[in-house]
Amino acid sequence: MSGIDRTVSRRASGRRSGWPGRLLCRLVGNRAGNVVVELAVAAPVLALLFAGLLETATVMFTNSIMEGAASEAGRRIRTGQIQQAGTTLDTFRSDLCTSLFNIMDCSQIVIDVRNFTDYSGISLTLQVDENGDPVNPAFSPGGPETITLVRVMYRWNFITPLIGHMLSDNGTNSTLLISTAVFQNEPYAVTGP
Repeated sequence: MSGIDRTVSRRASGRRSGWPGRLLCRLVGNRAGNVVVELAVAAPVLALLFAGLLETATVMFTNSIMEGAASEAGRRIRTGQIQQAGTTLDTFRSDLCTSLFNIMDCSQIVIDVRNFTDYSGISLTLQVDENGDPVNPAFSPGGPETITLVRVMYRWNFITPLIGHMLSDNGTNSTLLISTAVFQNEPYAVTGP
């Protein structure tokens, strides 16, 4: 038997007797699909992380817009424009919503405007129901030189499951965004009877 015939004979007999072990060794040693497997394991985690980051940025952006709208609405109360025009809560809400650039549902916004005689009498305690929603909001902008508290509140429902679980109020998968402005009204002239 020649040398070539013996090599072929050994290969053929090896395939019959130990082929599962050699196949396993070839698969373990093969690194061609490592990137795909690693991506399949890491992609859901990275997608959740990216979605959570995006939603957190959106919440912060929304809260910043609410702060600006509350400040602008507070300025109109502080200068007496709201009081002198006899503005109702509905008109105040529609004016406030124009400052929010339609980024949230204005019908879900809770507005609480209260006045106090001095700063020491201000109570920032918020009464909420079992769902964490504010109860007993008021609309009392006060007169000249009174201390006024303006709160704009909106319930944000989270989309990202993990972020919603970590940041939610009372396990509701949502949180109450609150923008607050406290100021003393200017000594504007009261017109009318």
